[in-house]
Amino acid sequence: MQVIDGAKTFLLEGSNRKAVLLIHGYTGTPSEMLPLGNYLNQLGYTVLCRRLPGHGTSVGDLERTTAEDWYSAAKDACEGLLGRYEDVYVAGLSMGGLLAIKLAALLPVKKAAFISTPIFVQDKRAPLLPLLRFFKALFSKIVLSILWFLKKTCYLTKNLLMLHVQRKNMAAVPEPDKLLLFAKEGKPSYTAKIEIRYRQPLAIGEEVVCTGRELRRKGRLVEMQGTICKKDGTLLAECLSKMMIVDEAPQPSRKLAAGEGEE
Repeated sequence: MQVIDGAKTFLLEGSNRKAVLLIHGYTGTPSEMLPLGNYLNQLGYTVLCRRLPGHGTSVGDLERTTAEDWYSAAKDACEGLLGRYEDVYVAGLSMGGLLAIKLAALLPVKKAAFISTPIFVQDKRAPLLPLLRFFKALFSKIVLSILWFLKKTCYLTKNLLMLHVQRKNMAAVPEPDKLLLFAKEGKPSYTAKIEIRYRQPLAIGEEVVCTGRELRRKGRLVEMQGTICKKDGTLLAECLSKMMIVDEAPQPSRKLAAGEGEE
């Protein structure tokens, strides 16, 4: 199994006895987390980003992996850090954020951050993806046989062949849905439209104060306001959002809401 350039697991040793586990997104690789990892490492943190199974190699490898495989790899990495460091933090990008949610709910991590993490899929065709996966093997053989036969005689067919090969990535799409289900169970789920206004630039490493509050609620529609300020109160950015409650459920535990470790 050959791993593409930039897709290998990276470990950056720090000096402050604290560690951060970074988790890349679906079809991504650790390289997309390296800039953040370098920044955290400069602050003294040990940073680990493990390549998830099936990623960074081939489409075939990705098709053979499941959400359970990805979570198992993230869990092993997190438990390894918990055994070596006083405080362990976890942050995930996109689907990696879903894995981070599950880790934060089940393991004693200090805090967790979720970057561009989905809660549900809006495309109404998504439930049909398991059906597509069922027929994919037979369909692929038929289509590829026809396209390869015509490849030398039709330029358009050659392009269709490349498109078909690229669309094979869709076969594993239902697996992230399993992580979405975990993220939604027992937790409120919202879809949001957010308008952000940036007021002033911010220096790297400068401490900020983040606040958020509910402005009003009408039925399932909730309007929220958030601000980011310097410690002296200078406004750096503000946002307004409209959020629709899609699943009434108990509030998250204090561990998730406050980012604390053990209660």
